[in-house]
Amino acid sequence: MKQAINAYFSERLQDVKSVSSDMNATYKRISKELFPNACVVVDKFHVITHVLDALQQVRKLIKTQVINQGQEDSQADQAPIKGLSELEYIERSRYIIFKRMMHWDEEEQAVMNYLSDRYPILRTALCLTEKIRNWYDKKHIGKDLDFVERDLYDWLDDVVIARIPAFTAIRKMFEKHFDDIVNYFKTGQTNAKAENMNGKIQRFMANNFGIRDRSFFFFRLAGYFS
Repeated sequence: MKQAINAYFSERLQDVKSVSSDMNATYKRISKELFPNACVVVDKFHVITHVLDALQQVRKLIKTQVINQGQEDSQADQAPIKGLSELEYIERSRYIIFKRMMHWDEEEQAVMNYLSDRYPILRTALCLTEKIRNWYDKKHIGKDLDFVERDLYDWLDDVVIARIPAFTAIRKMFEKHFDDIVNYFKTGQTNAKAENMNGKIQRFMANNFGIRDRSFFFFRLAGYFS
């Protein structure tokens, strides 16, 4: 990667002001070596992905408990949607929790309220997830970093109080990459569009069963996305 960057951008490396990457130690080290004047930013997309993974771990833990207790087919009288088993409610929440609470429709709200009342650990995990997503709101870009860091420290304290193992791991991730995560609010930079494009390319490769002729692949790729 260093050779490729030097080959194409060697004369402009000093001009790069910010670099957005994931938390891979190699990427961060190379970024700081090659772009001495750049602000390294841990991308918001990757951070939120890890947080949502932790939330899914909580949902899966609840699912496992329900199955182990033999309650997967039980139905509660107070359930908002009649005819659904406990396990079906948990399965429905799988995709709902990826959405922001403000975007839940009436049925999704009812499902999540029902599950949150029955499983307090899920309610706590949802609140932690929503709070960190609010912290990442674009309106905070450019704010005094003291205020940004204070709000993050408050969230980290909430994680300690919650004592949810999946989120404890996320707390350690934040502590390890604290400065580079907070740097997002200096630049507001994210590579979400690049990640989205990368996902499309991966699906394109999968649909074509991999790459046989690299030159022809790039030719097709250029035509497909032009």
